[in-house]
Amino acid sequence: MEERVYQMYEEEMEGILPCSREEIADLLVRLKKGEEDARTRLIEGHLGQVADWAQEYGEKGVDLSDLVQEGNMALMMAVQAYEKVAAAVQGEEVYVDAFLSVVESQVREAMKRVVEEQEESDQAGETLAAKINVMNEVTRRLAEEYGREATAKEVAEKMQLDVDEVKELMKIALNAVNSSMR
Repeated sequence: MEERVYQMYEEEMEGILPCSREEIADLLVRLKKGEEDARTRLIEGHLGQVADWAQEYGEKGVDLSDLVQEGNMALMMAVQAYEKVAAAVQGEEVYVDAFLSVVESQVREAMKRVVEEQEESDQAGETLAAKINVMNEVTRRLAEEYGREATAKEVAEKMQLDVDEVKELMKIALNAVNSSMR
C-alpha cells in the first residue's frame, strides 16, 4: 500500500518542473517582496528533490511516504524561515546557495529525525516483546511449580518488577492475542 501511495506521489511530481538556479534567484527576489506565488513555486520546484532525498533514507525502516511528508513540511518551513531572514536584509541581493543549503539541511535533518524516531520505536517494541516473552516463560514455570496460575504479584517478584508493570505487560500481551484473532 505504502509503495502505491509513493508511486502516485511520483506520478504527480512528473508534472512539476524543478526550479533552475536562475529561476530560484528570481523567485527569491519576488519572495523578498512578499509575493505568495514565489513561495509556492519555490516549494513546488523542490518537491522532486525532497522525494529524491527520501529515497536515500528509505531503506532505514521508514515508509517513503512518511519521509516525503516530513521532508515536505521541512521544505515549507525552510522557505518560510528564509523568507523572514531575507525580508530583514537590505537591498536586492539574493543568496541562492544559502537558500539551497538551508532547504537541504532542514529537509535532511527532518528525515534523520523520522528515522531515529522509528529506530527508537522499534527498539522499544523489541524491549517490550522481550519482557512479555520473559513474563510468559516465568508465568508458565510458576504455574508448573505451584500447580496453579501464578498471581501478578508472584510473577512480579520473580521478574523483579513492579506489580503494576507486570499487569500492564499482561494487558499488552492479551491485547496482542485478541488483535491477532480478529
